[in-house]
Amino acid sequence: MTIHGIWQWAANHSQTVEIDALRNKTLSIDGHIWLYECHKGGQRYNQTGASYLVTFFRRCRFLMERNIRPIVVFDAVNRPPQPGSFAFSERKNLNWHDLTNSSNLADRVFKCQAMLRHLGVTVIIAKGEGEAQCAELEMEGITDGCITTDFDYFIFGGRNLYKIQFNTNGVKSIMHCSMDNLEANTKIYRNGLIAMAILLGCDFYDSGVENCGIVTALDVLTEFHGREADHHPLQILDRFASYVRGEVPERSEDSERKLRLKRREYGFDRTFPNTDEILMALKIYENPNTYTFSKDTFTSPPCTDLRRVERILVHECGWTAEKMKQELEISEKRSKKFHEATIQKKIPDFFKMSKRTNSLVEQCSVDEYLKSNNNWFQQRKRRSDVSPSSSTTPQSSRTRTPKISKISSSHKSSDDSIEIIEILDSD
Repeated sequence: MTIHGIWQWAANHSQTVEIDALRNKTLSIDGHIWLYECHKGGQRYNQTGASYLVTFFRRCRFLMERNIRPIVVFDAVNRPPQPGSFAFSERKNLNWHDLTNSSNLADRVFKCQAMLRHLGVTVIIAKGEGEAQCAELEMEGITDGCITTDFDYFIFGGRNLYKIQFNTNGVKSIMHCSMDNLEANTKIYRNGLIAMAILLGCDFYDSGVENCGIVTALDVLTEFHGREADHHPLQILDRFASYVRGEVPERSEDSERKLRLKRREYGFDRTFPNTDEILMALKIYENPNTYTFSKDTFTSPPCTDLRRVERILVHECGWTAEKMKQELEISEKRSKKFHEATIQKKIPDFFKMSKRTNSLVEQCSVDEYLKSNNNWFQQRKRRSDVSPSSSTTPQSSRTRTPKISKISSSHKSSDDSIEIIEILDSD
């Protein structure tokens, strides 16, 4: 499901964001993670039936209300014999993360696919790993990231992961983990993460390396990865194993951390890391089996048909038409409230506008200008005479008498002769 213990480290390089930060983004969704969460929630609250369909319906509606376009991606499963039907038979006896045979994974995937497409949500059933397909969508510029809790998304080439914790009111918290931040803060790149996956244990090499936790794995990358280039993961692991086995001699400049790594017992044999299992895991991570799409493929979502969505929820979840109506009304109210809150108010929203009949600036003659200017200086002089500081500071009591001086010749106008003047302060 993810690399063992990786989130303890990754959380230190992540940040909490608000739901508004995702507005106008297109995000892929790891559908199998949601199915797993629904299964665990059903066990906890003794829920039966197709309650997972309600979860997918509500979560996708919540995202769409906030102008977030979801693209749900599922892992590869067998195709249904009758596309378009939502009454599926048993097809694939597959246990996945404690999903029992009675709750067949393939049936759940295809029921979700049928409902989500009528809800206007794009659904992709991947060739292989769903996280790999999500990463491919972001690398092609189709999406802006992925909603998942599986760190493998980064190992497959993804750049932006959103770990969303949903609750009954919508979203409780959103953690954004960016590959750009990881690279800038830790100098660990994709190949380094693949090497960490082998050391710690992952979906394709579950055992990992004995006595190797997140701290030891980071020490291995620090000593054997190098900061100059993103070396191949097999090269990193081979350097580490060769040094531990004594095939590479110790040097005087070896750090205490490097020597400490050599003294530990890891339990791998002389074939490590060149085993078939590890080589297969590296191949899956480096060259996953995915579909290649163009941006034009997803220019518009599928057409919405809420009546068919209602039919599916009534048939599978025991909903009624009245229940569906209530859900849609709540959704519309939330959407309206959200859009009203995001519209920035302007000054006219707070003050009434009135049409001005008179101009703010009126033309005046030179005589009127001089008279107004002299009045201003007289008022200034009176204020300075009555100022308290005038009795204590002799220099401040000196008044500066304005003097008018001509500095240019007259310019004729249609009204009268206007002279350009300046006000000079006399000493």
